[in-house]
Amino acid sequence: WSSDVCSSDLVRRSNVDLKLVGAQALAKPVVLQASGGPSLSAAGNVTLAAATDIIVIKAPTVGQAGTLRLDTTGNNNAAIRFVVSNSNGSGAGSLVDSLAQVAGGSFVNVNNAPVGVVFSSAISSPIRLANTITFNSNVSLDGATRLNTSTMNFVNGPRVDIDGSLLTAAGSSGFRLTGGADNSSIRGFAFYGFNAANGAGIELAGTNANTVDNVKISGNSFGMTSSGRISSNTVGVRASNATNVTIGGVGAADPNTVVRSTDAGIRLGAGVTNSTVTNNLIGTNAGRVDNLGNAQFGVDINGAGVGNTVSNNTVAYNGGTNAVTTAGIRVIDTNVGAGTRTIVSGNAVLLNSTGILVNGNTTDGADVRANVVTRNLFDGVRVSGLSQNVTVGGANGATDRNFIGTQTVTTNNVSSLALGLGNGRNGVVVSTPNAVDVRNNTIMGNGVDATAAAADRSGVKLFGASGNTTVRSNTITANRGNGVYIDNSVLATGGGQVTGNTISSNFLSGAFVQAAGVNGTVSAAQIGAAIATANNAVAASGNTFNANGRFGVEVGNGVSAQVVGNSMASNSLGAISTTPLPAPTVTSAVISARTSTLSVTLSGLAAGQIVHLYVGAGQGRTYLGRFVATGANSTFTVPAAGLNADAIVGGLITATRSAANGSATSSQSVTRTITRVA
Repeated sequence: WSSDVCSSDLVRRSNVDLKLVGAQALAKPVVLQASGGPSLSAAGNVTLAAATDIIVIKAPTVGQAGTLRLDTTGNNNAAIRFVVSNSNGSGAGSLVDSLAQVAGGSFVNVNNAPVGVVFSSAISSPIRLANTITFNSNVSLDGATRLNTSTMNFVNGPRVDIDGSLLTAAGSSGFRLTGGADNSSIRGFAFYGFNAANGAGIELAGTNANTVDNVKISGNSFGMTSSGRISSNTVGVRASNATNVTIGGVGAADPNTVVRSTDAGIRLGAGVTNSTVTNNLIGTNAGRVDNLGNAQFGVDINGAGVGNTVSNNTVAYNGGTNAVTTAGIRVIDTNVGAGTRTIVSGNAVLLNSTGILVNGNTTDGADVRANVVTRNLFDGVRVSGLSQNVTVGGANGATDRNFIGTQTVTTNNVSSLALGLGNGRNGVVVSTPNAVDVRNNTIMGNGVDATAAAADRSGVKLFGASGNTTVRSNTITANRGNGVYIDNSVLATGGGQVTGNTISSNFLSGAFVQAAGVNGTVSAAQIGAAIATANNAVAASGNTFNANGRFGVEVGNGVSAQVVGNSMASNSLGAISTTPLPAPTVTSAVISARTSTLSVTLSGLAAGQIVHLYVGAGQGRTYLGRFVATGANSTFTVPAAGLNADAIVGGLITATRSAANGSATSSQSVTRTITRVA
């Protein structure tokens, strides 16, 4: 054996023992190279006590008589590395042979030091695998940190190309990590050409009884060579029965680039829990320059377990042109018991078919929050199937808000919302019958596809059985259709609730409830605050409808809608358009000089009907309260304590009326000017 070290503290012994004396760290690793394949005795030792690596250039043949003993006593930082010196598919110096050495066939690892391989900087050709390489124990592979075998220095090199074009059998992957390969890391490779059915560049394949845990996959590319040539995989990374997996990472060198898969870029499947896909480029490259989308999904959380997170990725150009079944990010059938929700957070999701799709039986729930979802071909966010417990946005508007169709830009330290980034169809679409909360989002400029129907160019669209959806506290503005569109099919399942939103400058109406159709009308859509139960009670959390292209709220023929407690101003055709009930008439509105109370008299009522009074410029800017009519002509008194700055002499009063059960609301009355009496 010979050695190459930058130190004089190496004692060479004829019985093949090498011992490093002295505790200083070496400038270069200790290098072992067999000179003719000697038959080593069991006493053959390399003992290192300094902080360095043992690099084995040429190891004894696996199974060779005699044993090489590598002893790192006193050195907890040492690692043992076998050198991959060529790109051959097998034989001495190949990746396959070096990994066989790692498995322990030719040496004894006295202190269980970390063992891995290091790639020679001289390797420039792709490694064409003849078979999937399977790992069933811990492995640490870094293709980007190379060894210059001339100078014995570690150098940064290009990713090592792993070519799967020779593998044609179904299920053939590049690297497969099975149960037992816990705490492994794979970094610095370019996986491509793994396009057999169900193939993948990297596959994590645990079992129910033996999961793959704590694996990190970072700094790799999938679907392209190290030089940037495209060569597709079926799936870039696929995992099943694994936990605490990280794909990507927070370090500068951690992001993976995952492109041009014929199925999904990254798929987390059955039995995957508490895993993270973060800070990757999925479907594009640095700078979002090129359309390199994965054919079906960028990220697919498909039947996985609890606690998975997709965060801070750039997900672009994925899903082709399929409007319904593909997406940049999909969460589907995550139904393995109750537990921590799936989180989709902080991603830039753009130029995909649909941006984010939550579908199927997602019983664990999903939080879609703090994403920027822009310029997708169809919908920005779609919640469908039997999805349960889904939140789009969240309770904290500062941290949970999605920007759907826009994003913030800062010029001269002044932040504003960018224009021209709308999704092709709707900003958010919900069709699941289960509870969905669309909350604290900015939904702007969607519906840019001029070929789409008006109903599919809305800020938020509810259809199907989505009557248990709540749309609240959002800013919904400048969408090319309606701000909120409620299909008549929703009404049979609860009608939906739209409350506390600012809905402005949409091209059609602020909120539109489709005319009754074959589904009939069972329940009423609720647009505004919940109807109060006592006279003079001011309902909170109404919407603000301002400057929409048609009405503030437009309700189709034969439909009941509760339109209560909203602020209306400057909507082009009026505040509320409904047909079930004619609007009442305000015959007088007077403030008493003596008591400062406001008395409003209406005609055109029926006993028991509910009256809602509004005051303010134009269309009723402020809600004054709820009252119950005593007859065809009824007078209602608002105490001084219930008045506001708009309720003054010269102010404008308007009113609506509802059926006694509150199931339908009329259009607003013509305004009446407030006068004063003694």
